[in-house]
Amino acid sequence: MDDAIARRDALIRSAARRLTGYQRRLFQAEVATELCVGNAHQAGRRFGWGRDTVATGLNEQRSGLRCREDFADRATPFL
Repeated sequence: MDDAIARRDALIRSAARRLTGYQRRLFQAEVATELCVGNAHQAGRRFGWGRDTVATGLNEQRSGLRCREDFADRATPFL
């Protein structure tokens, strides 16, 4: 049984890697809700995800509001 759980967890991690941004956070939130009783810390530890990202996804899922992704502001300036 543990082997089946490990394979399922690996499949979930693989699926999350293929997604980006909002879709990834939404997927992580759904997984956290179903398999980790909505606990971002537990989901982060179990699947190797950033717990802040999972928490953001859970908040987006709960509120129905999508967080703004401002990738341009995160870029480091060239010196």
